[in-house]
Amino acid sequence: MFAGIYWIAQKVEEQRRLEADEAAEREFEMTRRAERQKRWSLIGDKRAIYGEEGAAAMRKVTDEPIDAEIAAAQDDSPVAQLATTPAELDALARDKPKA
Repeated sequence: MFAGIYWIAQKVEEQRRLEADEAAEREFEMTRRAERQKRWSLIGDKRAIYGEEGAAAMRKVTDEPIDAEIAAAQDDSPVAQLATTPAELDALARDKPKA
């Protein structure tokens, strides 16, 4: 009887180890994929958004952006300015750029 209980306990422990190993493998794979996607997004690769197959499909459907679009995206003009005094606020309102 004790041998049967011991055998069952061993099988349960073996199953628990297998499940823990599978969970660790899934976690490793998820981390690897997240790091790869992060690298892609940092370098501006379309695969970061659409995935590998989606990026290939997007290249078939759309052309690369034209130079004017790239220049507009790289425009370094100021986006916002902080006014801390009433005089600065008046200057901002007076010198507001046209949209």
